[in-house]
Amino acid sequence: MVRTRTGEGWRVAAGIRNTDLPAVGPGRTSAAILSPAGETASHALIGCCMTRIVTTVTIRRPIALVFDYVTTPANWPAWHPASRSVSGEAGHSLRSGEEVVEDFVVAGRPGRAIWRVTGCDAPTLWSIEAANAEGQASITYRLAERGEETVFVRDLAYTVATPWLAVLDVVLMRRRMRREAQSAVRRLKQILESPVPENATAEGARDDMAMERARP
Repeated sequence: MVRTRTGEGWRVAAGIRNTDLPAVGPGRTSAAILSPAGETASHALIGCCMTRIVTTVTIRRPIALVFDYVTTPANWPAWHPASRSVSGEAGHSLRSGEEVVEDFVVAGRPGRAIWRVTGCDAPTLWSIEAANAEGQASITYRLAERGEETVFVRDLAYTVATPWLAVLDVVLMRRRMRREAQSAVRRLKQILESPVPENATAEGARDDMAMERARP
């Protein structure tokens, strides 16, 4: 089973508005970080608000195995449809301070990120951050044992740097990114629970995403 939670706090010009979440907690954005009174909508959108996409999946594998797999960047293109390639020292589970470069296509937009590991407490917690001219993002993995299974949580948080990207995020990007995130954790579960993960390829991940988009 895959569950998704999102917390979004944008206030957008041109009549586009989504629900402001008043409380702070997992998957929520505090109203306190929304645009202050007197700011224009365009100023409010730049770097002050955060979108979060949280996906959860239960995997029938030991926690150490799941942790090592997801924190090895060379594996990302096999299970996340947005990831195209990863360069650098990507063939092992990264520790705090290590960096890799990822080429990706998110919601149809190509990009590149230099991810730096900002937190690592194996096998339960791992976090990375990246920033460029278009915004900044962090991804946190949280893992917990539940009997013979592992509960894996992927928490993506990001901001964008321009009003245009903020509007694009509201009307298009975040919806596609939710679908991609859901597809990713389903693919991850499929790969790790397979007796022999012979189809654990980037093409397989993108094929799964294409099938998801084709669903009514």
